[in-house]
Amino acid sequence: MRQLVRVAAGVGAAAGLAAAGWLVCLFPGPHLLAVLGVGPIDGVMKITECYEVTGGDGEQRGFDCTGVFTPRSAVQPRREITLDSAAGKHRAGSIVEVRTAGGDAHELSADGLRLWVTFTAGMVGVSVAPAFWRVRGTTSGITAVIT
Repeated sequence: MRQLVRVAAGVGAAAGLAAAGWLVCLFPGPHLLAVLGVGPIDGVMKITECYEVTGGDGEQRGFDCTGVFTPRSAVQPRREITLDSAAGKHRAGSIVEVRTAGGDAHELSADGLRLWVTFTAGMVGVSVAPAFWRVRGTTSGITAVIT
């Protein structure tokens, strides 16, 4: 019986890891890749304005910018877009190469990287912690299993 519980806990841990991987690919993954600069440039953005963004605690979180995005592909139309967690306060009229994800533009920036790495780590931690608790419980002699 104890062996069966260990196998079930291992399967639960593997399922938790798979679910965490799937959720990361689905939600923060594209944003994280764009902030890291992975993949080709999607287009350029002509900055209209940049403004300071503050967190819920009133602490300065960086800058976001708005402007017109011109995609590399001639098939897609130009459109208004937000540059999320900009590398700095860009001047109006400046041109920035960007990658897009989830309807927002991204560039390589410390603020953007910190935001998306923190979000991803939190998501993985919440998804994986219960699975490892199950494995730890079965290997340390604790017989209780989360149902």
